Amino acid sequence: MTAGADPIGAAAQAPTYAHPPRDPRPEEVRRILDRIGLRWGQLTVDQASARRTAMDECADFCLSLIVQQPHRDRALPDLGPTTALDQLRVTVFDACAEDHCPQLPGTLTDLLARLR
Repeated sequence: MTAGADPIGAAAQAPTYAHPPRDPRPEEVRRILDRIGLRWGQLTVDQASARRTAMDECADFCLSLIVQQPHRDRALPDLGPTTALDQLRVTVFDACAEDHCPQLPGTLTDLLARLR
């Protein structure tokens, strides 16, 4: 290989978009989600398992905003505490993408308090 050659090649470059995807979440929501993620990462497995109901309820609330109807049964698959944060992040993103963000800062702040 010659000096300065790219060993990975052009295929490894980030894709370019005609219209880059935008993050629909306002800064306040992103900041609270980051704090939730930090707190979630500090919990032991037993603590996370004990607090998972709070995470699930918040994700279900976000999902109910998206589909505009309350859920009687859990609509999200029960994948355990390991994926609870990811499920929350996805449902928050989707709720904000459909312009339901005004309700989320208070809900997420309440969740953060429940994780302490």
